[in-house]
Amino acid sequence: MYQSSTEKERLLLALTNIFDQLEELDLVLEKSFSDLRIRMNEEEQNKIFDSVKKLSILENKIDQTIPKSSGMIADFNLSDASKVLELELGF
Repeated sequence: MYQSSTEKERLLLALTNIFDQLEELDLVLEKSFSDLRIRMNEEEQNKIFDSVKKLSILENKIDQTIPKSSGMIADFNLSDASKVLELELGF
C-alpha cells in the first residue's frame, strides 16, 4: 500500500511539472504570436501605404497627360475616394 501511494505522489509530481511547463509554453507562444501579429500588421499597412502613394503618382500623371476638358475624365477624383474610404486591418 505504501508503494502505490509513493507511485501516486510521483505521478502527481510529474503531472504538476508538465502542467507548469505547459503554462510557461503558453505564455511564450502568446507573446511570440502577439509580436508576429503586430509585425505583420505593420508590414501590411506599409504595403497599403506604398500602393496608395503609387496610385496617387499614377493619377497625377494621368491628370497631366489627359486634359480635363476633353470629357474623358469624370469630375470624381480617385484620390478623393481614398480620403473617404479608410481601410483598417483587424485581428
